[in-house]
Amino acid sequence: MPASVTQLLRISGYAFLIALVVTPILRDIFRAYNVVDRPGLRKVHAYPIPRLGGIALAAAYSMALAGQHVYALLWKLLPGAGLMFATGILDDFFNLRARYKLAAQIAAGCLAWRMGLRAPGPDAISLPLTVFWLVLAANAFNLIDGLDGLCAGLGCIGATVLFLLGWMQSDLALQRATLPLAAALLGFLCFNFSRATMFLGDSGALLIGFLLGCAGLIWSADVGRHVRVVAPVLAVAVPLMDVALAVVRRVITRRPIFAPDRAHTHHRLLDRGLNPTHVTLLLYAWGICGGVFAWLLAFPALESWRWTVVAVFAAAMLLGISQLKYSEFKWRHN
Repeated sequence: MPASVTQLLRISGYAFLIALVVTPILRDIFRAYNVVDRPGLRKVHAYPIPRLGGIALAAAYSMALAGQHVYALLWKLLPGAGLMFATGILDDFFNLRARYKLAAQIAAGCLAWRMGLRAPGPDAISLPLTVFWLVLAANAFNLIDGLDGLCAGLGCIGATVLFLLGWMQSDLALQRATLPLAAALLGFLCFNFSRATMFLGDSGALLIGFLLGCAGLIWSADVGRHVRVVAPVLAVAVPLMDVALAVVRRVITRRPIFAPDRAHTHHRLLDRGLNPTHVTLLLYAWGICGGVFAWLLAFPALESWRWTVVAVFAAAMLLGISQLKYSEFKWRHN
């Protein structure tokens, strides 16, 4: 077995074990100090559950990479991811105003760009595109974090898909950025899937989205401006679809874009009679389908069919959205 593969498996194993060990320790500490997420009108859980699971995830991921001396990758990721993580921590404790959170997220995106994680193109296009993508990815995962295991599970699926893309491309940096993340999320899911005893919190959800966004930038640096650059979008299509629907719905109804509501994808599926576990598994299936389309888009033998893959994927997503039966998207007749 090549040394690089052995190291990658070792890093990922450490990430899984650290998450598996640290998560219950933090859970018990936060429970003792009453650092919990309490039930509410927009929340599904019926009893207080410790939050700030993002600390366990951040520890597992960063310690695994640092422990195997993957410093070049860690240095690229750490400044922006650290700021995004800190923003989530502050929001978990103090419920920051939307404009302050957005400013900090933009700063995190700028840091990532400064460290070399960039969308293709000249700087005048690359910088705003990079920041937009990273802020979008982070908030997409944060908004979909509404059911036990949903955000962490979709993050694990997205990281696995991006790892397979990196394997296909022989991109060691992308493999190192994603497989340990998938492993850490798998360890965390042991305490986050139904019935959860630990929540990610904003710190964890924002960190997952940001790291997957960074992984997408690593991929885009390899493929340039080719249509394959959109493969990471397909890999995390479910959270991106959810945030896009939320923005469009609020624009149509003339509500503030950052106003919370109980009409996200998982809420709509719950309202249609599915129980939370079934909703989570269904959205996992959607996420896996997006991953399959991402793989097809990147597969060299299907180069002449790539736009067809994108069109079929878009049609499938529109069909799925139609099943959510949002009243905002129905034509109104006088």
